[in-house]
This record gives sequence, C-alpha cells and structure tokens, in this order.
Amino acid sequence: MKSKTLRICLAMGGGVSLGSFSGSALTEALKLLILFGKDEKGNPYKNVVIDGMSGASAGAIALTIMLRCLIDYKSMLFKWMHRNETEKDEEKAIAFREMRLESEIYNTYFSSEHESPKLPPSQIEPLKALQLAQNIQRILWVDSVDVEKLYGDKNKSGYTHNIDDSFGLLERKHMENLIAEYLMDGTPNIDNLEVLDKERVLFACSLTNILPMPINSNRDELNQLQKNVLNSTGVFNHAEVRVIDFVFDEKACDKKPTDNRWLKFGSKSNKEKPTHFSITADDAWATISASALACGAFPIAFPPVILKRFQEEYNLGYASEKTKKSWLVSNVKRTIYKNKKGEDVITEWPVTFLDIQKHIESIEEVDRNSFFNNDKGTKIDYESFNFPYVDGGTFNNEPIKEAYRIASFQDYKRNGLKTTERLVLFVDPIVRKEQFPNFNVSSFSSITGTKNTKNSTEFNKLIGSVGSLVGLLKDQGRIKEGDKIRDTKENLALKEEIFTYLSENEDIKLTTNICLKAFNKIRTKLNEDIISIGTRKPLLYFIQELRMNCYGEWKGEDFDLLEAKEKEIEESIINLSDEITLEDIYTLFKIIGKPKSQNIFASTIFRVIADVSLNTAGKNPNAINAAILPIDSNNRIIDLPGTDIEAFAGFASKESKEYAFEYGRYATLKALSAKYGFRTKKGGAYLKNNKQGDLEKIEELFKENIRATNFFSPDVKYSKDLKNYLFAPSISRIKMLLPKYVKIFWNSPLSMLSPLIGIVGVAIGAYKNIKGKRLSLKSLITSYTDEMAESVKYASNEAIVVSIIGDRFKKPWYRYLSNKEKIKITAFLKDGKKVKLEATLKKLKDKEGNKIRFHLYVIEDSKNIRVNKDGTMLSINGDAFPRLKLFTERRIPLPGTNDIKKAKLDPNLDSEWNIAFKSKHPAEIKEIKIEGLKTRIPLDPDYINNTSRTLYHSLKNLNIHVSPMLEFDVSKENGNWYFKENTKPFHEELLNRKEKS
Repeated sequence: MKSKTLRICLAMGGGVSLGSFSGSALTEALKLLILFGKDEKGNPYKNVVIDGMSGASAGAIALTIMLRCLIDYKSMLFKWMHRNETEKDEEKAIAFREMRLESEIYNTYFSSEHESPKLPPSQIEPLKALQLAQNIQRILWVDSVDVEKLYGDKNKSGYTHNIDDSFGLLERKHMENLIAEYLMDGTPNIDNLEVLDKERVLFACSLTNILPMPINSNRDELNQLQKNVLNSTGVFNHAEVRVIDFVFDEKACDKKPTDNRWLKFGSKSNKEKPTHFSITADDAWATISASALACGAFPIAFPPVILKRFQEEYNLGYASEKTKKSWLVSNVKRTIYKNKKGEDVITEWPVTFLDIQKHIESIEEVDRNSFFNNDKGTKIDYESFNFPYVDGGTFNNEPIKEAYRIASFQDYKRNGLKTTERLVLFVDPIVRKEQFPNFNVSSFSSITGTKNTKNSTEFNKLIGSVGSLVGLLKDQGRIKEGDKIRDTKENLALKEEIFTYLSENEDIKLTTNICLKAFNKIRTKLNEDIISIGTRKPLLYFIQELRMNCYGEWKGEDFDLLEAKEKEIEESIINLSDEITLEDIYTLFKIIGKPKSQNIFASTIFRVIADVSLNTAGKNPNAINAAILPIDSNNRIIDLPGTDIEAFAGFASKESKEYAFEYGRYATLKALSAKYGFRTKKGGAYLKNNKQGDLEKIEELFKENIRATNFFSPDVKYSKDLKNYLFAPSISRIKMLLPKYVKIFWNSPLSMLSPLIGIVGVAIGAYKNIKGKRLSLKSLITSYTDEMAESVKYASNEAIVVSIIGDRFKKPWYRYLSNKEKIKITAFLKDGKKVKLEATLKKLKDKEGNKIRFHLYVIEDSKNIRVNKDGTMLSINGDAFPRLKLFTERRIPLPGTNDIKKAKLDPNLDSEWNIAFKSKHPAEIKEIKIEGLKTRIPLDPDYINNTSRTLYHSLKNLNIHVSPMLEFDVSKENGNWYFKENTKPFHEELLNRKEKS
C-alpha cells in the first residue's frame, strides 16, 4: 500500500488575546502530523501539505504570520534571534540559528538529538520552518502585545485626537510596527517554500464592511410597484470575504486560472490587472498585511481599517444576450453592466458606482481630478473604492465553510486523489462549556440584590432586557458553521443514494427542457460563491462530471476534445435554446445512436441537478473536519485564562498568555491522538507512536511546560493584573474622552457633589422659561420629538466638509488660533447678502500652514426634473443635468407644508416647488471671506456645475463617499476647487512608512 499525502485546509476562529492559543496550536498540529501522523490504514503519511486556509479575527493574523514563515523561513531567522555585532559572517549566523531550531525539535519530540535517528531533509526542513513559525507566534502574541502598548499614546497626557481618524479606544500603532517588522521587512524567496503546496495556496479572510453593500438591487425592466417591493425586501450585506491566491507555480495552475474575483500573488504583477501582484513586491505584502489587520480590527477597540477593494473582486462573470434574463430572474441581487470591451458583466459592485462610471467615460482624462486627490494626481474612476472594515469575526467567527470550499477548488481535477486524504483543521480558543444554554432571563426576575434584597424596579429590568438583546444579536451573528456541516454530511449521504439509483438505472428519460434548465442552474450556481469549486464554466463542470461518471463506457466525443470545444458547445446551446432539441444536444456530444452513452449523459444531468440542489457540488465526501479546542485530560471544554471581557483580559497578564500558548500545544496533542476522535473507529487517531518518538512522554513534557508558566502559583495575581493593567488604563482612557467640565468632578466624592447637584437642580427648576422653552429633561425630549415630527416639512440637504488650506495666514488671524469660535468666516451670497459661518481649525503637520474647515450643504435644483407619463417616476432632461447649489442652511421648508389645503404627498410633484424654491431659499454662495486672508475665495457656481469635470459628478454623488471633502489650497497659484475622498487605504500607509524608514 502506497503512503498517502495529507492535504490540509486550516480554518482559524477569532480569539483576540487568545491568539496565543491559536498560534501555538496550528503550528503544533502540523509538526505532530509530520512526525507522528498516520493515515486510515495506520501508515505514516508520505507528505503533509497545506493548500488552503481561512481565518477570522485573530485567527487570520496568526495564519498570515505562519504563512510568511513557511514561504521563506530562512529570511525570518533574524526576526527570531536578532543578529548581534559579533556575528560578522551571515552564513554562519544563519547556520547557528538553524542548528538551534533542530535542537529544539529533537529535545521536544525525542529524548535528545544524539539518542534519536537523524530525521531526513523531507521532514527536518518543514519542521524547522514550523518551529520558527511557532517561536515567532510566541514573540508576537506572548511577548509583544499587551494593554500598555495597545493604548500607546492614547493613554498619555497631552494626547490629541487626529480629527481625520476614525474612533478606536486603542491605538493601532503598535500592531502596525509589528506588521512592518515581521511581514513588510525583507523579500521572501519562494525557493525556500516549506509545508505549503508547491503549486498554490488559497487564503480567505473574513471581513466585516462597515458600509452596507446592497443585495436585491437589480431594477432593470421593473415597474414602480415592483421597485417598491425591492425596497422592502432588499437588504444590506456587511459580511464579506477577500480571497488571496498565492500562485507559486504558474504553469501548474494554467488548468485552474486565478479567479477574477480573487487577488493573485504570483511571480510577477500585471499592469492591466490591479488585482495581480508580484509575491516579492512591497505592495503585495502591504495588501496582505492590511487585509489581515482588517480581519482583526475588533469593533470600538480598534479603528476600522481602510482597504482598497477592486471592482473585479465583486464581478461574478459574463452574461450573453441569451443568458441575461436567466441571470436576472434567479439572482435579483445582481446587476449587469457593459465593460469597456462591450461585454455584459454580472456584478455586485454598487450600482451608484456603475452609474457614475458612465458619466466619467465622456469626460476628458485631464479633468478627472476629483477622487483621492493627492500630490500623485490619482484620477477618478470608481472602479476601486476605499471601504472601512472591522473584525471579520463579527458575523463569521468560525470560517469553516470557506475552508471546505477552498478544499473543493484544490481537489477539482487533481490527479492522485485516491492516494490523498483531505483534512479541514479548525482551531478555536473560545468554546462554550455547556451543550445547552441557560434559559433564565434576568429581566423577568421579581427581586434583585445580594446582601440587600429588594423588589426589581423597571430600571433593573431595563438593564436585563438590554443585556439579553445584546447577547441575542451576538449569538445570531455568530451561528456556528459546524452546525451547517452536519447538514452537508446528510446531503452527501442522500446524494450517494441518488447516485447509486441513477447508476443502476439503464433507461433514464431526459427531456430538452430539463437539460437546458439544468445548464442554466449550473451556470448561476457556479458563479454564486466567491470561492469556486474549480471552474465557473458550466460545460467544463458538466464534462468533468461526465468523465467521472462514464466508468470507461463512454463512446461519444473524446473528453479532451469536448473540453477544447467547450466555448463552441456552450454558444450553440445558448443561441439555439428556443428551438434546440435533445437530438441536437446529443449531436454536439456525438452520441446519436449510442443508447449506452445517452444513458450516461442523462444520468449525469440528474446527478448534477442533485448535486446543485443539495449544495454538495464539488464537496469531497471523504473530507474530515477536526477541531483543536481548549480541552482537559478528559476531553472536556475548559475556559482559558484571558477569555474575560471578550478575550481582551489576556492582554493584561503575560502569565495567562504563556499559559494559553503552552495549553494550545497540549490540546493539539490530545485532540489528534484521541483513539476515537474525528475519524471512524476503523481509522483511529491521527497521531500514533513510532520508533522515533513516544507521544506519552511528549504529553508529559507539554504538561510540565504548562506548569512552568506558574499561572496558578500563589505568586501570580491574575485579578490584580486585570485591575492594574486592564481596568485602570481603560478607565483612564475613558476619562480622557469625557468633556472638560465632567472631568472636573471625576474624582470628587458623591457627598461633596450632592449639594452642588441639588443647587443646580433647584436653579434649573426655578428658571422656567428660556427663549420660550422649559429647560428640563421633559422639555428637551419634547423639543427633539417636535423636531423629528417637523422633519416631514423639510428637505434635508447633503452636508459636505469644506476645507481651506493656507500656508501663511496674515494677522489678525493669529489672534484667533486658540479659539475656534472666533475664526471669522463670511459667505457672500449670490443675492448680495452675507452669512457668518462657524468653523474649526487644524494645524498641518506635514507642512507649514493651517486647514480651516466648515460645513456647506449641497442640493439639486429640481427645475430640470420632469414627471414620467405614468406620473410616478422622475427623470432628468436628456440634454441637461440637474444644477447643484451650495447653501448655508441645512433644512429647506417644502412648499405647501404650511398650508394643509396645498400640502402634497410628494413635494417633487408639487407645482409650487419651483416658486417656493426661488422665493423661500437663500441665494447660492458666490465667495468665501476668511479674516486674515486678503483675497476672497471664489466659489463660482458655474465651475461647480461644469459637467465636463468629475468634480460635479462627485458632489452630486456625495452619499457614496466615506469622508467627502471640497477643498481649496490658497497657497497654489491659479488654484481651484477640487473634491476628494478624505480616506487613504491602509496598504499605502504601510508603504509610505517603509519608504521613510
């Protein structure tokens, strides 16, 4: 019996500080499988290969670190042991570190290096790479990350928040420094590849997009009522996946090219495809690093990570005129647009981006200056966008299904599957101990308290209700993928029964309609998921299934020739779909008059229908799912120290991280060596003793390592660590967020504050009327509700931040730098009136000067809007664009709302709209005057409404930008207004840091 190869897809759940457990467990599992792994027959594995991985939250970061080490562990040796001044010879320094790695391996898994047989290069080289990866995981998770470093400058006196940054309790700078050192520094040499598949590895990152991506947005050929239904049933999606395809052997991957929706990291970049990178280039690792950090950007704790996403990542495929209708009927969330080559592309890219692209096509390239405007002059195209992302574990904390799909892709058309075992290995450091939840609901409790028991008040029950609802949302957002796997197993069993029935039936009746509908369903199904099963082409998939189903009895066209003619056959079936017969289809496959082959063809059609309907297409029925979880000696789940406070507690205690790290190694050995674990009783454990090592001795060593952390010794005060190194700095950070007048009373005892509160309360109560309004909590709520109720009378304008950059403002400007309320800005209106504006100031760091910011409001003049014939839809004149106007007012009263008799349901259809627009609204702004600046800044309405510039189209589409800004630089001669999206993709920040260093 030949030895088998074990092919592994890794799935890593989140864990925050317990990434220490995940990092040690995944590297330990691979080392043990190389040394002691046995196939189902009890034979040692010939090879252990990783060809896929999927990660969420801290799991994605742990995977990225390991991936970098396994791509070229030799270039990472000095990250583990820094080179000192005495080591003049680099080769000797490298050899010394490799020798140290070998010693660690022999001393851990064998009695000693001298008493054990030398391991062959096929084992020792991958083991050294994994040992280094584990050591670096320890450096990062145990030694490098703690609360003090995560808070950074944000917990120091004098810290000032950058007004352009998003909010985060913690600072990301420390994580950025680690990424720069361990991922960005150095160039990997793929000739040193170990453990990873020599051809390619797929990596799926779970992401949570803060922005809502619309689903069910297709509106072509729908009337207004049908569009209204889409508004009701359509939803927004936030859970996304980014797939990265590491291609190490370009020729070997020709049969399964990189999917257009993935990022490709290969031997070289492709200027025509922005999603293709060179694996040795800085921008490649900056993109990988940014993606991994976005996976772990825990909401609120860390600010969101801005990722540049490409339109290609959201494109599903191509549609012909014949297939358009079937695409739209079965996938209403899709949109079809024509690309620059005139091809119809099915996409999930936001429709608003597609619409603005149409306008831009007619604009001269020199005028495309309004998107991501910077010194490099990046042009607008809306074919890429900066999306803000947070922790992928928010909605997909256990990305097991992605690992299964990657395995399906990798196994598709692979030779030698009979001598291969497939394992999906899942690591999760946080698992509930109980099988069933606690059904008690605290908001129903009749009494409260411990020492002083009393009846529950409604306030007590409010707190209990909010807690239950938060838990509800959390649980629903993190439904276990493992539950879905059980359903898949049942579907696979049913599939086998159906296949057995079909193989035994020698007279299967097939009709043309069934055949055509089957091909249509395959077409949509293959393009449904971001990770394909190996091909997106329905005919290629069908031919492959036909090949596997024929059992050598096929008498039709040769399968290789069928695959070569796939496009021709596909077009014939599509173009003749209205009149094609079953005989025509049989002719294409050359099986006319061949009943046996016709039966194989029909059987395969029904097999494919079953596969697609049961969602088992491409899934390997023999794939085994194994999990490494924190378990005790009796295989029961335990809570690791550090799981408290959403697993942030571990960052306060180094001992707890050391404990979790060592426990990850122990739990791995226990899980994979269990006699009746993840395989059937016949297959047994994955790990078994051999002549070289003793698993029982290794287990004792791992236990001793756990004890050596001294976590449970009397000297270790875990609770004290939490108080001093987590709660104290957290409270200090929260205090810094409070307004100044609240901070004054922060440390004051309540006994001193009570009289003051009483005096203030009496004063407020006595002062009944301020500007005609009662100053009380009730009056504040009433005024707020009145404002909400009156909102139906107003059109709310789109707010835009206006920025004026100046190098040297003259006096009396300097008199007002310390008080933002005294910055004097005047807007001169078209009708000659003047309006004072409130503004704020930011001192620029990168150059001498200041940036003044204030709000203006953009509205569309509706005079060019016309009513459609059906009286329900609005359209724009074909030869005109709606005019944009900048105003100082946020709300504009709608016509007729003050007179009930004249009120209209839809103000846009109100005949009085244009009259009201001209009579009630202020004139648009012509100029801006800033005190301290001699000249006025023109705000020419005709320039703003120049439709040949992207400035106009960007202002018109304000709501599709994350942080839009209208800017003017007075330091530049002949300067003019430009629009820019005030965000920057994180990979560019990493590249800039590397250039400066």
